[in-house]
Amino acid sequence: MPQAQERHGEVPSTRCCTAGAQAVHGVAERRVLMTIRQAVLKSASLLDRLKPGWWKPRRFSLRRLALTSCTDCILGQVFEREALRINKAEGHDCCTGFDFGLYRSEGPKLPSGTGEHGTFSNPDSEPEWRRLIERRRQRAKVA
Repeated sequence: MPQAQERHGEVPSTRCCTAGAQAVHGVAERRVLMTIRQAVLKSASLLDRLKPGWWKPRRFSLRRLALTSCTDCILGQVFEREALRINKAEGHDCCTGFDFGLYRSEGPKLPSGTGEHGTFSNPDSEPEWRRLIERRRQRAKVA
C-alpha cells in the first residue's frame, strides 16, 4: 500500500513505516532539537550577562521549574526579587519575574516576540534548560 505523500515543509510522522521516511524524520527531529539547543544557549548567555550565576541552586530551583508558569519559568525565578520589590513599592501583585525580565529590566532588554523569548516560556525547551542548568551545576561542583 503506497504511503500518503507528505506536504512540503511537513515533518513525516513517527508512524511512517518506510526506512526512508524514518530517516527523514530523524534528521528533521535533530534539526529542531539543535535549534532549541542553540536558542537556549543564546538566551542563557544573555541571562549570564544580566544576572551572573542565575542558575546556581541558591538562586534558581530546578524543582520549581515550569515554563508554562509566569512565576516558575526561567525569567519568573531569575527576576522574582525584582518583581516582588516593584509589587511592594507600587501596592499591587500583578508584576511577575517574567514580566520584569521582559519589560522592566535595566541594561540589555530581553528579546520579546516569538523568537528567543520563546525559549524562556516554551515548554518544548524545558528539557534543554534543565540539561544546561544541571551541566553548569555539575561543572561548578568539580571546579
